[in-house]
Amino acid sequence: MTKQLPNGRNLPWGLFEVSVTFVSCYAVYYILRQVAQTFILRDMDITYYGSIENVDLVLILTVVSIAIITNLFLLCCVSYIVKFRHRRSFADLGWGFRVSSSWIFTSISLGIVFGVLAFVAITELKGGIQTGWKIIGVSGRTPRFALPMQLVLVAAIPILEELYFRGFIYPALRNKLRLSFSVLICTLAFVSWHIPSILQNSLFILPPLVFGAISCLLFEFSRSLTPPILVHNISNVVAILLSYSKVS
Repeated sequence: MTKQLPNGRNLPWGLFEVSVTFVSCYAVYYILRQVAQTFILRDMDITYYGSIENVDLVLILTVVSIAIITNLFLLCCVSYIVKFRHRRSFADLGWGFRVSSSWIFTSISLGIVFGVLAFVAITELKGGIQTGWKIIGVSGRTPRFALPMQLVLVAAIPILEELYFRGFIYPALRNKLRLSFSVLICTLAFVSWHIPSILQNSLFILPPLVFGAISCLLFEFSRSLTPPILVHNISNVVAILLSYSKVS
């Protein structure tokens, strides 16, 4: 007999379906990345956490497009499983967005703190804080469009990621496992989603590891996706804005 979620509902799908969607979407991401690297970017390198070399419009548009397409594919897989395969409502995943003002205040505060810590940690890993209008780790001139494009990336993608990891994977795990195991497995899945960055520097495992666990707990106790989405969005935006330091 399956355990009930905090919202009192049981889920008909299992961990196998969750695993299939995750592997499929990661394969889509890898294929898109390889195609872009081979036919579009060629000598440029796609990286994350701001370490983008030779930034230009084509590169940023490509990175944003790959991220959005992959995450939309994730959402399509979830929609198929929930709505068509099992004919259930998204409410069965606990996709509630109503939350008290205290949770909103807590989420905004955590987002700012995580954003500052992520900025400091990543710049230190990169060998010191960059000066001038530069993205972290970027060599050479940073075009004016880089900031708004990156803000679109870090504001839109977290919503889709939270809908998938905390709105789909975590409830499925919680339906079968205890809180501690559910948080652990969902966090490890979130960390593995950031493998490209971690392969560049093993210490890059820390941001998704800490944030993944905190987001699961926020969703567990608030019964809403609003807190993890707010924390994810705000922390990313703060880290990006701080990476642009104007010198006098």
